[in-house]
Amino acid sequence: MRSFNYNYLFLILLSEGHECLVLEGAQTLFKRYNVKYILTEWSKMMFQRHKYGVACPSSKVLETAKRLVDLSYVPFDVYNSDPLDFRDSDTWKYGDIVWKKRGELFITIH
Repeated sequence: MRSFNYNYLFLILLSEGHECLVLEGAQTLFKRYNVKYILTEWSKMMFQRHKYGVACPSSKVLETAKRLVDLSYVPFDVYNSDPLDFRDSDTWKYGDIVWKKRGELFITIH
């Protein structure tokens, strides 16, 4: 993996419903770098979660949210900055979710 000289990273995931798999494989990234924010297209996973053979079934959606919380991330609705409860992540109706590292300032995206 290439080394970066950045104080922190803002990770943007546009993986068309494969976010759970990408985040599963990104553990080394989280260990090596200070990823302060993660932007995900959560709705892609949500729309596909009940399909047969999908990359991120319902069980993986909740598991992914729990993994991020365990890494000290807090989920927010990207459009109104409302905090979200990760335990409801398999029912969120929001399209984009920003995960903010606990203790970091909130940034707004317009």
